[in-house]
Amino acid sequence: MKWPDAEGLALEDLTVPRPGSSTLREVWSRALKRCLLDVLSLRPPAQCGDWSGTRAAVASLAKSKPGALFSALRQPGIGTRIRCLRDPSRTDIDRVAVCRSLQAALAHELAEVWTGPAPTGPAFTSWRARGRVRDGACEHRDDEGSLFVAVDADLFLCRADDSPLALQEAHPDKDGNRTSLGGRSEDAWAASLRAALEVIEQGLPALRDEIRLALRQVVPVGYDAHAHLSASFRENLGTAYLSLHPQGMTMAEAVVHEFSHNKLNALFELDTVLHNAFEPLFASPVRPDPRPLHGVLLAVHAFMAVEALYRALRGRGHPACEEPGFERRFEQIVRGNREGLQTLENAEPTPVGARLLSELRSLAR
Repeated sequence: MKWPDAEGLALEDLTVPRPGSSTLREVWSRALKRCLLDVLSLRPPAQCGDWSGTRAAVASLAKSKPGALFSALRQPGIGTRIRCLRDPSRTDIDRVAVCRSLQAALAHELAEVWTGPAPTGPAFTSWRARGRVRDGACEHRDDEGSLFVAVDADLFLCRADDSPLALQEAHPDKDGNRTSLGGRSEDAWAASLRAALEVIEQGLPALRDEIRLALRQVVPVGYDAHAHLSASFRENLGTAYLSLHPQGMTMAEAVVHEFSHNKLNALFELDTVLHNAFEPLFASPVRPDPRPLHGVLLAVHAFMAVEALYRALRGRGHPACEEPGFERRFEQIVRGNREGLQTLENAEPTPVGARLLSELRSLAR
């Protein structure tokens, strides 16, 4: 299998998809192929046990049961671990623990076709205990309620987050992403997310189709009536960390924003996009701290999609337009996007990055 890149990709609508777009599907598919090659090329610590048997089982399934294998690799808990382990110099994770839990996850998720070593011990027990969703029902609960709550057929509210990156934090106003319902019920969370998805469906139906394709879980990180905080990680494709907010448009905006980060993170799996992505630093239109152009690009890409949602809802006279502060927020988003695009004039893009920047500029006209 050729190592996947972005060659030949049409990226004219990676930010705001056109009706029937297949752009994200192709980007996501190639990112998953890279994930497969990553797991086959991993060189984990010796303490991880029979890794050669794990690798052989994955390689065999890639030929005999590719559908089942790629379905497993789409699981955030599996893909995240593979992406965390691929850099042997990485020191911000417990490589042995992450590797062992990856072996347990692969064996558990692929149990019906798995021919590799059968892991035992705490890692395997922990993975089984996190819960499995079958037919829309949760098998595991705790004192707060269900560990998984179905938002729709493809998306779950997940309090069984076991990402090795969950407590890492780059935002100056946040301290990690500990799971919490914030004193609200799981039904209130699910209802808010469903309402947000319905707003997106009415404004940008093609984007809603992309969410069905790629977003697998929303991890709740509390409630705040005054501010909204969210996060996503390049390694954790298919996951968005969100806080709950009482205003419907704020929730819809947050879903679009974090999902857009997922889309761009999938592209980063295939291409660096900017040659000067991480230095020097520039003032950001949406953050209080100086940001590399990588961060500015993530922000503008996400907020351009949010701007398109607001614009579409205005165009159809959606009831959300009558909410207090809608126009003020729309103007703030537009202004920030134009400032961000001006900052991105300092970018030195790859050919792929040039196509992405061209789309962003076209959306601002």
